[in-house]
Amino acid sequence: MPEGRDLCPSGLCGQPRVDRRDMARELAPGRRAMYIMYMSVEMPVSQARAELGPVTSRAEFNGETTYLLKHGHRAAAVVPAAVAELVEQIEDLLDRDAVAEVLAKLAAGTEESVPFVRRTRRQTS
Repeated sequence: MPEGRDLCPSGLCGQPRVDRRDMARELAPGRRAMYIMYMSVEMPVSQARAELGPVTSRAEFNGETTYLLKHGHRAAAVVPAAVAELVEQIEDLLDRDAVAEVLAKLAAGTEESVPFVRRTRRQTS
């Protein structure tokens, strides 16, 4: 890929448009679709704020993940909604398995239930 060109295949981020074939030529045969499907970009939060529409469009239509940087470190990510929904489903499955495991231990008598006690501050009036 020519130097100085940003990875912006859609041309929406104000950078020169990059032909996907240029990126694919540098990869082994058969790897094109995978590279494009899982492509990610990093940008500072301030830049993402100014380009929020194009960033979300690339996530929605191209499946692109954009990592938002604060002080040079990844702070958040804009991902396609399907990816976020999948993560939530996986978390729900893990939670359900953990609850089922604890309930089985309680039923078997190998674990004791501990009552939840909310600690509150005393009113001084």
